[in-house]
Amino acid sequence: MSALLLAAACGGDGGGGGGGGAGGGASAGGADFSKQGDIELWRGKDVTGNLPKLIKQFNDQHPNGKVIFHELPDEADQQRQQMVQNTQIKNPKMGVLNVDVVWTAEFAAKGYIEALPADQFPTDQFLPAALDSATYFKKVYAYPVTSNGGMLFYRKDLLNKYSLKPPTTFDEVKAACQKIQAGENNAKLSCFGGQYNKYEGLTVNFDEAVHSAGGVIVGEDGKPNVATPEATKGLQTLADFFKEGLIPKGAITWTEEEGR
Repeated sequence: MSALLLAAACGGDGGGGGGGGAGGGASAGGADFSKQGDIELWRGKDVTGNLPKLIKQFNDQHPNGKVIFHELPDEADQQRQQMVQNTQIKNPKMGVLNVDVVWTAEFAAKGYIEALPADQFPTDQFLPAALDSATYFKKVYAYPVTSNGGMLFYRKDLLNKYSLKPPTTFDEVKAACQKIQAGENNAKLSCFGGQYNKYEGLTVNFDEAVHSAGGVIVGEDGKPNVATPEATKGLQTLADFFKEGLIPKGAITWTEEEGR
């Protein structure tokens, strides 16, 4: 399942009212996007080490409007919690937020983020799907920044050793795991990892299993679509992986960092 980070301007009101909802109207904060000054950037933990370099480069080039970075936790649920808490207490340093696509509607409806003026924020260069994730009631509330997709990292040496091709489905993953584990005969060797703690990561991993089984969690009509044989197979696949030792028992508490 793809995830997208969006850059959104924080609204001035931490309350429930505000713009962009079904009632329309301007955002409660009434931000002036033409003004220049320091940029208070709130986003999740930088695990690459590149962000401080980019911020320094920007600040060196813009001495009158520097980026001030507020680092949030690595986990998406904790990021959301801190963003909501700081917005509700009307923290004046809440400026630009990196929000997940699943928060767009919630944050916009509650006035946590501002609708972006179309004349100052052109959108013609964005992919339609990315832009849709930043739109609420036909108003754009964020700029797409990064798009993520599920990836499978594998040990090439073990695949070559057992004459296996990189698996492309969970069924193929299971077959490869069973062959490798039988051949290695190593009780400490598990085979598959992901994010299975009770948070957004588990939702994404479940979604990947359902898609691999030929199903979808949300149908084209926007309604839940999990009462299907395909969704059942996806869930059963993950349960079987744990039961059969293909996924280590400890992975039940893994998040992104442990998964790496």
